[in-house]
Amino acid sequence: MSQAVMFAESKYGIHYAKLETSPRLQRMLKLLCTGERFTTRDIVMQAEIMAVGTAASELRANGIQVQCKAEGQGRYVYWLDGYGLRQAQERQGGL
Repeated sequence: MSQAVMFAESKYGIHYAKLETSPRLQRMLKLLCTGERFTTRDIVMQAEIMAVGTAASELRANGIQVQCKAEGQGRYVYWLDGYGLRQAQERQGGL
């Protein structure tokens, strides 16, 4: 039986999945918590997430500061800096 994913609404009116109930966001966060930098393709292949930019936005809405930088045409790199890693470790303790 699949687990129901709960959604919330940010103060800006966007809907996003809650980290506690979203296996998709949990997979991306686990990957980013390695401290490495990942391209969109890396995340698609390793975490099996198709909408990487959306997942990054949803993690931010859940209080995890995901960093992103464009490196060339259509190539984006995602990572957690020291602050983002601390946020993630605090949140993962409750998952």
